[in-house]
Amino acid sequence: MNLTTKLIRKGKGAVLRAIADTHDGRERCKTLEFVKEMGRKHPNELSKLARLWSDTAESGPPRNKEKFRKLDGSDDIWEFKTTKIRLLCFRDEGRFIICTHGFVKKTQSTPKKEIKLAETEKKKYLQAKEKGKLKHEK
Repeated sequence: MNLTTKLIRKGKGAVLRAIADTHDGRERCKTLEFVKEMGRKHPNELSKLARLWSDTAESGPPRNKEKFRKLDGSDDIWEFKTTKIRLLCFRDEGRFIICTHGFVKKTQSTPKKEIKLAETEKKKYLQAKEKGKLKHEK
């Protein structure tokens, strides 16, 4: 399986990318699909997320746990946080932050199914990388 990442933001502090899968010749990027949907449903929240991404690209991941934190009980999965939305990700090779998908917050804690999905995406990413089947697009 070939896997591609799409560039979200790049700066001196971090490079943010989103995983894109190809199935049956069709590419799908859950992160970018989520962002597009949030632009229609929650534009203010999307603006907050865009600021977080820009700040992260320039200065590295926020130290404020109200904006970016490692999820307890996960395989090194992190989340970008705004008031209503969460975007899950993991870190690779220091400056790389790889986004897997997002969701609208409905409960106090991150649902286990969302963490599992991010862990599955991370596993696919690492396998593709190991096999030389990972491509980073600009």
